[in-house]
Amino acid sequence: MCYEILLEKKTSDKDDAVFEFKSKFEMKNFGLDDTQLIEKHLKNLIDLSEMESNASKWCLLTLVELMCIINFDKYKVNIFRYLDELTHVDLFRKNFYLDLKQKIISNNIQL
Repeated sequence: MCYEILLEKKTSDKDDAVFEFKSKFEMKNFGLDDTQLIEKHLKNLIDLSEMESNASKWCLLTLVELMCIINFDKYKVNIFRYLDELTHVDLFRKNFYLDLKQKIISNNIQL
């Protein structure tokens, strides 16, 4: 695997020099197809959400997104449970989550 690490000097209005760390990694193919990779990520997030004492809005929102991508019908109970939980966890964005719930419903209506 090839690693290239760079420190780039950024100029600013102040006299202080700011260095930004950058790194380039050669991606390794783990032999998983996209579905397996997404499902593995979903399992890891479910484990993380169970370990946290307080629900993380980012974790819950990512769970909803991944479940919608993988299989809405399989996960719809959990999707709506997490969306309801998000409306209590993140009160400032309650309407966003309610709107998201309606969009998910309208995108997955069986005609």
